[in-house]
Amino acid sequence: KFPVTKNPSAGREMPSAKSKNLNSIDQPNWEVIFTLRNGNQVRELGGIGMNENASVIEDQYDGFTLPRFMDYLEVNHAKRFLNIPYSKDIVPSAQNHEWEFMIETNLTGKTELLWDNSYFGNNETALVLWDELEKRAIDMKQFNNYSTSAKTSQSFKIFYGNKSFVQEKIALKSLRIHSVSPNPTHG
Repeated sequence: KFPVTKNPSAGREMPSAKSKNLNSIDQPNWEVIFTLRNGNQVRELGGIGMNENASVIEDQYDGFTLPRFMDYLEVNHAKRFLNIPYSKDIVPSAQNHEWEFMIETNLTGKTELLWDNSYFGNNETALVLWDELEKRAIDMKQFNNYSTSAKTSQSFKIFYGNKSFVQEKIALKSLRIHSVSPNPTHG
């Protein structure tokens, strides 16, 4: 079962990409739709969110990853149904939550993950993207994109909730130094 909406102008069915819950993230019902971009390829089929009527298992609020044909650019959540990954995972409303997902592609070059944060609201609720490879936290309320050049797949998490929960999740257990630019040691 793949949730779809009818496209009357084309006479066929297509997946629904746009969010219907553009509520502040401190409300019970909200969604963040992800856009993936790599060169000319753009995909708007993934995301996260909360809904007071959602279920922990599959329901009408979730979205499945479409089958691969040629080039692919996907968000795949750890949550699965009959070994089919979810591209959008809407969970029951809660004070704190953690999503795990992979960005997967067979394309080369830089892949961008983009989201609209204009409706997140001025509140104390944190929403942080965590890059597992780089051990880097990105405040999704402050920034609306993140770029990676990893090949094939890369793991991410998103932490939602009060500041103490999020700070505990992003606390570094080791130190990683990223490249310095400009590099003062080259001369």
